[in-house]
Amino acid sequence: MSKKQLLASVMVIGAFFIFSHMGENTSSENRMLPSVNYFGVLKDTSENTYNIEFITIDHLYKQIPVYEIPKHEQTDPRINTTLLDLSEINIITVNDPEKIVSFNNRSYVVITITFNGQSHTKHDYLIEKNKELFCSQKDSGAGDIEKKLSFQAIVSLEIKGRQKSDDDTKKS
Repeated sequence: MSKKQLLASVMVIGAFFIFSHMGENTSSENRMLPSVNYFGVLKDTSENTYNIEFITIDHLYKQIPVYEIPKHEQTDPRINTTLLDLSEINIITVNDPEKIVSFNNRSYVVITITFNGQSHTKHDYLIEKNKELFCSQKDSGAGDIEKKLSFQAIVSLEIKGRQKSDDDTKKS
């Protein structure tokens, strides 16, 4: 390959990289922000309460896998999966952040989901211990602060609403 061909290849790859990242909605730490901005209130195990936005669970705001709680320790909870959207959830409460439960040699945290709607139905689920909540802390005085929390660090998460990420005037 000649120097001209190599230079042309590098320029094409560089241009592709630059143009493919134009217009992306990223935070100060280059985390991809979701196209829908869920916002709410987070209470953590350090007894802090934060106003947060750009909430995702393992970078998801739709089709978040949680599991029914099996009766037997040897049962794999993943055989009974429920896929939740943040738009369906009012509050996520971690029942006992320090308690880890094991099923089929995998570690989980028990959470209670309070659903939207007039009856505010509650249901207990398992979520894998390694799943993380990603969000941006508002009102810090220093601008938005990116947060990443294990479910063991969460007491509760209340979803207050959502808006399109690129239009801050349309809150629901």
